[in-house]
Amino acid sequence: MPTILEPMKTLKDYTIPFSSLKNGKTMFSYNLNNLFFETFNWEEFMDCSFDVSLSIAKSETMLDMNFTVSGEVVTFCDRCLDSLEITVANMNFRQLIKFVENYEDVHKDELEYIPINSHEINVSSYLFEYCLLTIPTKNVHQNIEECNPNSINILEKYLLTETSEDENANENTEIDPRWNKLKELKNNKKQ
Repeated sequence: MPTILEPMKTLKDYTIPFSSLKNGKTMFSYNLNNLFFETFNWEEFMDCSFDVSLSIAKSETMLDMNFTVSGEVVTFCDRCLDSLEITVANMNFRQLIKFVENYEDVHKDELEYIPINSHEINVSSYLFEYCLLTIPTKNVHQNIEECNPNSINILEKYLLTETSEDENANENTEIDPRWNKLKELKNNKKQ
Protein backbone atom coordinates (compact mmCIF):
# COMPACT_ATOMS: atom_id res chain seq x y z
CA MET A 1 0.00 0.00 0.00
CA PRO A 2 1.51 3.34 -1.03
CA THR A 3 2.12 5.93 1.63
CA ILE A 4 0.95 9.49 1.30
CA LEU A 5 4.42 10.61 0.23
CA GLU A 6 4.65 8.17 -2.69
CA PRO A 7 1.77 9.69 -4.73
CA MET A 8 3.13 13.18 -4.10
CA LYS A 9 6.56 12.08 -5.33
CA THR A 10 4.94 10.43 -8.33
CA LEU A 11 3.06 13.61 -9.26
CA LYS A 12 6.21 15.70 -8.87
CA ASP A 13 7.68 13.68 -11.72
CA TYR A 14 5.22 15.48 -14.02
CA THR A 15 6.27 19.00 -13.08
CA ILE A 16 7.87 20.92 -15.93
CA PRO A 17 10.04 23.94 -15.05
CA PHE A 18 9.07 25.93 -18.14
CA SER A 19 10.93 29.06 -17.03
CA SER A 20 14.20 27.31 -17.92
CA LEU A 21 12.94 26.35 -21.39
CA LYS A 22 13.86 28.46 -24.39
CA ASN A 23 11.11 29.95 -26.52
CA GLY A 24 10.07 27.42 -29.14
CA LYS A 25 9.12 23.75 -29.09
CA THR A 26 10.26 21.22 -26.51
CA MET A 27 9.25 17.56 -26.47
CA PHE A 28 8.48 15.39 -23.43
CA SER A 29 7.33 11.77 -23.28
CA TYR A 30 5.59 9.86 -20.54
CA ASN A 31 4.78 6.19 -19.97
CA LEU A 32 1.77 5.89 -17.69
CA ASN A 33 0.60 2.74 -15.93
CA ASN A 34 -1.69 1.74 -13.06
CA LEU A 35 0.51 3.43 -10.45
CA PHE A 36 -0.10 6.80 -12.08
CA PHE A 37 -3.89 6.32 -12.08
CA GLU A 38 -3.90 5.06 -8.49
CA THR A 39 -2.55 8.45 -7.38
CA PHE A 40 -5.86 9.88 -8.62
CA ASN A 41 -7.83 7.06 -6.90
CA TRP A 42 -8.87 5.70 -10.30
CA GLU A 43 -9.47 1.96 -10.09
CA GLU A 44 -11.52 1.31 -13.23
CA PHE A 45 -8.58 -0.24 -15.08
CA MET A 46 -7.34 -3.76 -14.39
CA ASP A 47 -4.19 -2.87 -16.28
CA CYS A 48 -3.09 -0.03 -18.52
CA SER A 49 -0.17 1.31 -20.47
CA PHE A 50 -0.33 4.75 -22.06
CA ASP A 51 2.38 6.48 -24.06
CA VAL A 52 1.95 10.23 -24.12
CA SER A 53 4.09 12.62 -26.09
CA LEU A 54 3.86 16.25 -25.11
CA SER A 55 5.01 19.11 -27.29
CA ILE A 56 5.25 22.48 -25.54
CA ALA A 57 5.62 25.58 -27.67
CA LYS A 58 6.71 28.33 -25.31
CA SER A 59 6.40 32.01 -26.10
CA GLU A 60 6.70 35.16 -23.98
CA THR A 61 2.97 35.20 -23.24
CA MET A 62 1.79 31.61 -23.32
CA LEU A 63 2.38 27.86 -23.44
CA ASP A 64 0.83 25.85 -26.27
CA MET A 65 0.74 22.21 -25.15
CA ASN A 66 -0.12 19.41 -27.59
CA PHE A 67 -0.67 15.92 -26.15
CA THR A 68 -0.68 12.74 -28.27
CA VAL A 69 -2.03 9.72 -26.39
CA SER A 70 -1.83 6.07 -27.40
CA GLY A 71 -1.88 2.85 -25.44
CA GLU A 72 -3.81 -0.14 -24.20
CA VAL A 73 -6.24 -0.58 -21.34
CA VAL A 74 -7.72 -3.68 -19.75
CA THR A 75 -11.01 -2.83 -18.08
CA PHE A 76 -14.39 -4.45 -17.42
CA CYS A 77 -16.99 -5.10 -20.10
CA ASP A 78 -20.14 -3.15 -19.18
CA ARG A 79 -22.31 -6.02 -20.41
CA CYS A 80 -20.72 -9.19 -18.97
CA LEU A 81 -18.12 -7.80 -16.50
CA ASP A 82 -15.32 -9.89 -18.04
CA SER A 83 -12.03 -8.27 -18.94
CA LEU A 84 -11.98 -6.17 -22.08
CA GLU A 85 -8.93 -4.86 -23.94
CA ILE A 86 -9.18 -1.41 -25.49
CA THR A 87 -6.52 -0.01 -27.80
CA VAL A 88 -6.08 3.74 -28.16
CA ALA A 89 -4.25 5.04 -31.22
CA ASN A 90 -2.80 8.55 -31.41
CA MET A 91 -5.53 10.82 -30.07
CA ASN A 92 -4.52 14.50 -29.95
CA PHE A 93 -5.45 17.15 -27.38
CA ARG A 94 -4.43 20.78 -27.09
CA GLN A 95 -4.17 22.98 -24.01
CA LEU A 96 -3.34 26.69 -24.13
CA ILE A 97 -2.02 28.42 -21.02
CA LYS A 98 -1.62 32.17 -20.95
CA PHE A 99 0.53 34.14 -18.52
CA VAL A 100 -1.26 37.05 -16.80
CA GLU A 101 -0.10 39.64 -14.28
CA ASN A 102 -3.32 39.58 -12.28
CA TYR A 103 -6.48 37.55 -12.50
CA GLU A 104 -8.62 40.68 -12.94
CA ASP A 105 -7.37 40.78 -16.53
CA VAL A 106 -8.68 37.27 -17.13
CA HIS A 107 -11.52 36.91 -19.59
CA LYS A 108 -13.46 33.68 -19.41
CA ASP A 109 -12.73 31.74 -22.55
CA GLU A 110 -11.12 28.44 -23.45
CA LEU A 111 -7.66 29.42 -22.25
CA GLU A 112 -6.23 28.54 -18.88
CA TYR A 113 -4.39 31.26 -17.01
CA ILE A 114 -1.44 31.18 -14.62
CA PRO A 115 0.43 34.05 -12.94
CA ILE A 116 3.20 35.58 -15.02
CA ASN A 117 5.72 34.97 -12.22
CA SER A 118 5.09 31.17 -12.31
CA HIS A 119 8.09 29.10 -13.19
CA GLU A 120 6.72 25.54 -13.40
CA ILE A 121 3.57 23.63 -14.26
CA ASN A 122 2.45 20.16 -13.25
CA VAL A 123 0.90 18.35 -16.24
CA SER A 124 -0.30 15.26 -14.31
CA SER A 125 -3.94 16.38 -14.25
CA TYR A 126 -3.88 16.97 -18.02
CA LEU A 127 -2.32 13.55 -18.59
CA PHE A 128 -4.95 11.93 -16.39
CA GLU A 129 -7.90 13.68 -18.06
CA TYR A 130 -6.72 13.18 -21.63
CA CYS A 131 -6.03 9.48 -21.07
CA LEU A 132 -9.55 9.05 -19.70
CA LEU A 133 -11.00 10.93 -22.66
CA THR A 134 -9.53 8.32 -25.01
CA ILE A 135 -11.63 5.55 -23.42
CA PRO A 136 -15.15 5.03 -24.84
CA THR A 137 -18.06 5.84 -22.53
CA LYS A 138 -19.53 2.39 -23.16
CA ASN A 139 -17.05 -0.47 -22.86
CA VAL A 140 -18.46 -3.67 -24.35
CA HIS A 141 -17.11 -6.50 -26.46
CA GLN A 142 -17.79 -5.79 -30.15
CA ASN A 143 -19.64 -9.07 -30.59
CA ILE A 144 -21.93 -10.45 -27.92
CA GLU A 145 -20.39 -13.87 -28.63
CA GLU A 146 -17.16 -12.61 -27.01
CA CYS A 147 -19.00 -11.94 -23.73
CA ASN A 148 -19.21 -14.38 -20.85
CA PRO A 149 -22.08 -16.77 -21.80
CA ASN A 150 -23.18 -17.22 -18.17
CA SER A 151 -23.58 -13.46 -17.72
CA ILE A 152 -25.47 -13.14 -21.00
CA ASN A 153 -27.86 -15.95 -19.98
CA ILE A 154 -28.61 -14.18 -16.71
CA LEU A 155 -29.15 -10.88 -18.53
CA GLU A 156 -31.54 -12.49 -21.01
CA LYS A 157 -33.43 -14.18 -18.19
CA TYR A 158 -34.15 -10.91 -16.40
CA LEU A 159 -34.17 -8.54 -19.33
CA LEU A 160 -37.49 -6.77 -19.83
CA THR A 161 -38.45 -6.81 -23.50
CA GLU A 162 -41.41 -5.46 -25.42
CA THR A 163 -42.96 -8.92 -25.79
CA SER A 164 -42.96 -9.43 -22.03
CA GLU A 165 -44.58 -5.98 -21.59
CA ASP A 166 -47.24 -6.92 -24.16
CA GLU A 167 -47.94 -10.17 -22.31
CA ASN A 168 -48.40 -8.25 -19.05
CA ALA A 169 -50.72 -5.80 -20.78
CA ASN A 170 -52.87 -8.63 -22.17
CA GLU A 171 -53.19 -10.14 -18.69
CA ASN A 172 -54.54 -6.84 -17.35
CA THR A 173 -57.11 -6.14 -20.08
CA GLU A 174 -59.77 -5.19 -17.57
CA ILE A 175 -59.65 -1.40 -17.19
CA ASP A 176 -60.49 0.30 -13.95
CA PRO A 177 -63.91 1.97 -14.42
CA ARG A 178 -62.60 5.24 -12.93
CA TRP A 179 -60.36 5.68 -15.98
CA ASN A 180 -63.40 5.39 -18.25
CA LYS A 181 -65.13 8.17 -16.30
CA LEU A 182 -62.02 10.36 -16.66
CA LYS A 183 -61.91 9.70 -20.40
CA GLU A 184 -65.56 10.76 -20.66
CA LEU A 185 -64.77 14.02 -18.85
CA LYS A 186 -61.84 14.65 -21.14
CA ASN A 187 -63.94 14.01 -24.25
CA ASN A 188 -66.72 16.30 -23.00
CA LYS A 189 -64.28 19.19 -22.58
CA LYS A 190 -63.10 18.81 -26.18
CA GLN A 191 -66.66 19.16 -27.46
